[in-house]
Parts: sequence; C-alpha cells; structure tokens
Amino acid sequence: MQAKLPNKKEADYQDKFKEMILFMNKSFRDNSQFWEHVHKSLEHTLKQIS
Repeated sequence: MQAKLPNKKEADYQDKFKEMILFMNKSFRDNSQFWEHVHKSLEHTLKQIS
C-alpha cells in the first residue's frame, strides 16, 4: 500500500498519506476477517504456552 504513495517531496504526498491512513483505520475497524485471523492466532499462541 505504501508503494502507491507518491514521493515525499511531491505536493500531494500529505493528502495521499492521509487517505492511506484513513483506509487502514477503516479496514482495521470494519474488516471482520482481519479480526478473525487475530483471534485464531491468539488462541493458537495461548494453547502453545499453556
């Protein structure tokens, strides 16, 4: 995702960076598949250390 950002010296870099942050925030907040993966990973880790 960061590869799609323009060079930091470009005029629209800050705007594109803010768009990327908003997209990531929305994805983390709304993507249930992401959280299912996190949950399964936590379960797996806890079983390994128990």
